[in-house]
Amino acid sequence: MDYRYGIGRQISRQEATQDGIPFDELELFNSKTRLGDQKAVVAILKFLQATDKSVSWDALLKGATNDELFSDDERETNLKFIRYNIILAMRNLEVAGFTKRIDESTFTLTTKGRDVVLSTFDVWQDVYRISIVRLYHLRVSNDESEKLKYEVIFKFKIKNRDN
Repeated sequence: MDYRYGIGRQISRQEATQDGIPFDELELFNSKTRLGDQKAVVAILKFLQATDKSVSWDALLKGATNDELFSDDERETNLKFIRYNIILAMRNLEVAGFTKRIDESTFTLTTKGRDVVLSTFDVWQDVYRISIVRLYHLRVSNDESEKLKYEVIFKFKIKNRDN
């Protein structure tokens, strides 16, 4: 397996618990089914850094889907699944502070997203460790104002995965 950008590497119990996350919370992250959204995180960052401007949801889907991390075979047989992974990846990028939504269908990089160096980028260390920690602690807390803030992030138009 190609572990560029940390895609596909397994997170150990010790690494998981350093941030106070129960290891079983990472069962899904460590599964092979998450490779698609890990690839999508990198594809989105590469696309947004290359365009260096705000982009529409349609442009983001097209640009990230065409990244070299996704094979021609994946694009031909699993396009809807790739686009669903892009939705999941955008949620994690937004929670981790790499992207922001300008309006319902326009996105841009934050300063953090513009400054990230992809040659040393690791999907776990740089994105998922942050987003999973925030979402885990949010889930177990009783802070309703924080829950409302993150609820907006989850309201992607799932119907767009079929376009």
